[in-house]
Amino acid sequence: FVEYLTDQLMQKSLALIGEVDAFGGAVRAIEAGFYQERIASSAYEFQKQVETKEQIIVGVNEFINEETIIPDTLKIDPKLEAEQVARVRQVRADRDQSVAIAAIEEVRRASIDGQNLMPPIIHAVESLATLGEIADAMRSTFGEYHGG
Repeated sequence: FVEYLTDQLMQKSLALIGEVDAFGGAVRAIEAGFYQERIASSAYEFQKQVETKEQIIVGVNEFINEETIIPDTLKIDPKLEAEQVARVRQVRADRDQSVAIAAIEEVRRASIDGQNLMPPIIHAVESLATLGEIADAMRSTFGEYHGG
């Protein structure tokens, strides 16, 4: 049975590779929207199977617990929040500003140049740059994802 499934997978894989080759390769298949269409089609077929219960997903379309359980939402104690803000301000006040600013600039330059970001990020953390400062340096180059 495992051999049969392996053969089936191999046949489907070779057929898919043949379709990509017919486009002239992966780049042309991407440009033609081949992969996006395949993913959308696959998602549509899967959803149809779930809705007709041809595909069973426990807790979604079968064996559903009718009891609604609303989990507790994490609430941060305002006192703890104020303490953390004070700690961050203290770190910023105590750090060597020129070293931290240079390290943040190094992250920004590496993001612009397309370099490996890990070494400059590690250096920025070691220089006591905050997560927000590091993220802002990368956002200035990469922008921000807004969905869609």
